[in-house]
Amino acid sequence: MTTNLFPGCYPGLKPRPEFCGPAGAKNCPKPALFSLRTALSSKPTPLALFSAPLIPESLLRIVLLIILVLLSSAGTAPGVQASASPAKPTPAPTPIALAKVPLEAQSALTSLQEIDANVSRDRSSADGIARTLSDLTSEIDARIADDTRLLTTSPSLDVLYRLKLAWESFGVRLLVSARELTQHAASLEEQLVRLDQLNKTWQATLQSAKQPETPPLVLQSVESVVGSIERTQQAAESGRDHVLTLQSHLSEQEARVRTALSSIEQAETQALKNIFVRDSRPIWSLETNLGTEWETQWRVVFFATGNIRRVQ
Repeated sequence: MTTNLFPGCYPGLKPRPEFCGPAGAKNCPKPALFSLRTALSSKPTPLALFSAPLIPESLLRIVLLIILVLLSSAGTAPGVQASASPAKPTPAPTPIALAKVPLEAQSALTSLQEIDANVSRDRSSADGIARTLSDLTSEIDARIADDTRLLTTSPSLDVLYRLKLAWESFGVRLLVSARELTQHAASLEEQLVRLDQLNKTWQATLQSAKQPETPPLVLQSVESVVGSIERTQQAAESGRDHVLTLQSHLSEQEARVRTALSSIEQAETQALKNIFVRDSRPIWSLETNLGTEWETQWRVVFFATGNIRRVQ
């Protein structure tokens, strides 16, 4: 590998005088050829630095522009691909073949019986929770007015502790009911999803069965299944609405319990601040019964000690 340090003179071509001084091509030096090792080992001079070939500025700008375009395209390609990919459409329900309607109708009715049993169980449990919630609401109504008045009288820490236990018990009972309602709401949602799938399939089957050549018994069977699905859906939706209403009422009672506990905690904090504040005369005060008794006993002991000394 060789390097030409005189870019003004080209080997094999006629030298240009403007690069070879006033004497013309005769004074043009011969191309200096040396190895890469010599170029690296030798110390460059300022003249050599200025005479080294440089990359044109326009070419450098083009290269940098290409690099930036490549980097930006690489960073945005995944996002473009993700946004360009369309969402998969929901496949249309496949109707049941008319020849399979009797068998599938029996299977669907069996599933509906199972779903109906689950819905009835959740509804029954929700009714029990409703009675429990009603009793809790009555107890909270009865206590909240009395306890609010009691808190205004600066009760002792012992009284506040008993109040706190009572309201924490309300909170625990409400929490148990809330968890049960959450389980029943999830169960009812699951049943509604199953019913929705059944309804789509049998609605499509009903549309395909409304043909002149469809046997009347087959059409009646399909209509019977569709009607059973709609009735079960109504029962499940009613049960879900009932559970949601109970959850709303329960949340209101939980808010009342939190408010009561917050008031009790504030009263406890105030009571702890006043625990070292004297609210009555000390027990050694002479103006109290204990102080008077202590003074009497002290006099008896004093005079008895004096008499013993005289006898001695």
